[in-house]
Amino acid sequence: MVARSIDGFIDASRRNAMSLRDFAGWLRKAEVKASRLRASATVLLCTVEAAKGQEFESVMLPFLEDGAFPMTGCNPAEESNRFYVALTRVRDELTLFVPESAPRVSPYVAAMKIDKARARGSLQLDAQTGFQD
Repeated sequence: MVARSIDGFIDASRRNAMSLRDFAGWLRKAEVKASRLRASATVLLCTVEAAKGQEFESVMLPFLEDGAFPMTGCNPAEESNRFYVALTRVRDELTLFVPESAPRVSPYVAAMKIDKARARGSLQLDAQTGFQD
């Protein structure tokens, strides 16, 4: 994989008529620009694959419906990995967009048992604060 990446860099520098030194400088500038965009108040729309290796203050995941995520016909192990990657990109706030109808919710979201976790969390918080309904 490393050899393929290096070969890809060499090929890209040739296609753009750049020396490898110039190409490396171009890559550094692109990374600086990407870092500035991440640091500014912008919204980045990207695929799960493009987000891999990055971290964001807030992440919103749409289309968490059975047949959309996981996509019908895709390898379940790969889709499970994509879901894990998507969830672990967030630092502070994660928003999941799911359909209202339970049978249509992505099996990955259903496996999280969010409603049960929320209920347990509320009970523990109420017990610590002495709050009662």
